[in-house]
Amino acid sequence: MASVISRRKLLGLCSLPLVALAGCNRTDPDPSPTPAPGDETPQPSRDDSILDVRDFGATIDGQTDDARAIQAAIDAAEEGDTVHLPAGTALVSGANKKQAGTAAIVIDGNTHPNNLTIRGEGEESVIKMDGGHVSNHTVIEVAIGPGIDGLVLENFKVDGSKSDQTQDAGMGGWNFDVGKANSKEITVDITFCDIWSVNANQNGFHTAFGGCSHVRCTALDAELHGFAIDSWGDGESRNMDPPIEVRQCYASGNGLYGIDCSGGKIIVEDFVSENNEQGTKTTEEIVETTYRRCRFKHNNTLGYNRPTTESVVGQRAQVRFVDVIAEGNGQTGFRFGSDTDYEVDRIVSRRNNSSNQNPANIMIRDDSSVDAGLVLSYDAVHGEGLRFGSTQPSTIDTYVYAGNPAGDLAIERDGLEILNQYTREEYYRFHTQNAIGLGDARTLAREQFDSIDRAIPTASDVGAGSGDRSRFE
Repeated sequence: MASVISRRKLLGLCSLPLVALAGCNRTDPDPSPTPAPGDETPQPSRDDSILDVRDFGATIDGQTDDARAIQAAIDAAEEGDTVHLPAGTALVSGANKKQAGTAAIVIDGNTHPNNLTIRGEGEESVIKMDGGHVSNHTVIEVAIGPGIDGLVLENFKVDGSKSDQTQDAGMGGWNFDVGKANSKEITVDITFCDIWSVNANQNGFHTAFGGCSHVRCTALDAELHGFAIDSWGDGESRNMDPPIEVRQCYASGNGLYGIDCSGGKIIVEDFVSENNEQGTKTTEEIVETTYRRCRFKHNNTLGYNRPTTESVVGQRAQVRFVDVIAEGNGQTGFRFGSDTDYEVDRIVSRRNNSSNQNPANIMIRDDSSVDAGLVLSYDAVHGEGLRFGSTQPSTIDTYVYAGNPAGDLAIERDGLEILNQYTREEYYRFHTQNAIGLGDARTLAREQFDSIDRAIPTASDVGAGSGDRSRFE
């Protein structure tokens, strides 16, 4: 009986270069003798669930266009399979560099299976966009369609090669684009884990549907945002539940925001955004956002910003800060703004406003309302520690300040209630009044004071490759 070749193996063979198949039907003039029974050497078994893109024609030489080979491997995958990206650079491009709305590589919920993994060998496994794109510069698109469950992209780098494009910088270029669901009723499970995104022509990660997670990912040098997150759309096919999650991630060198929380429901946790134009913002399309253990550091302008645009979601946004630091930013550390109710556990704003473009380290503006536990604002380079000018009331349980050159508090209108105010030295003493005999009081106080800083990761603690690598070995 003739053997049946599986769909996967058939597609793999069809994708191999002809030279690889040459001689498959010839007779070997000097065949090896057949081993006697019992003399057979065991051959290593091949895991048919792992599809190496080289078996589909990819050269990984950084010069040959490997887009069709990688796509062929993905197209051949069955449920539970892993598409393997070896170390080296796979050059890719859109089928038509002048055609808008296409991507070099597409994962499609209409045709591709659930529980699919695309996995590389680390930062050395690179998918790089070829130059010369005029109307398109999307590297990998995840088109949700009727739904995608259990999709994992992990342990490789995507280079958008923005400097090599003829398309205008900041236009139409996502390294990763997730969207195009058939309806709002769909639920998805998509995870980006240990992914490096560099040199995107527009955004590094553009994620527009709830149920997507980014874990230990790094976004560097995008023309606009490192992470562009937005699961809200009036009349559009976007689902906000569950929230989009960004955890243990890092953004640096991006032309606008390290992370743009642009709509829907979002959780940002253990995140560092530094040396971007701005650290982060929430917008008029946000319903809920939580920042937990985040550091917004040395960004050119603001650490956190809510611009003055009016909400379009039909309700005031709910934004929560739990152990968040804004430090060394060129303008304000925190700008609390329009149509937003803030719940603040503990925040620190320090050494901000070096450009002297804003009046304060922290600003409560527009019609924002802040309900805060502990707010620390000190050592602004210019301006006050805290300026209140909102039309809505706010309450701060404890406000600690020091070293703000234009004063520690500026009140433009009634509505701010501060239950406890301390200078930094007073706060030290308050927390160490019972510490006599237990050691140096000032040292113990500083330990208390700096507990927030210790709770929040630094750049070396987060981003791609920062976690346990044993599962890839």
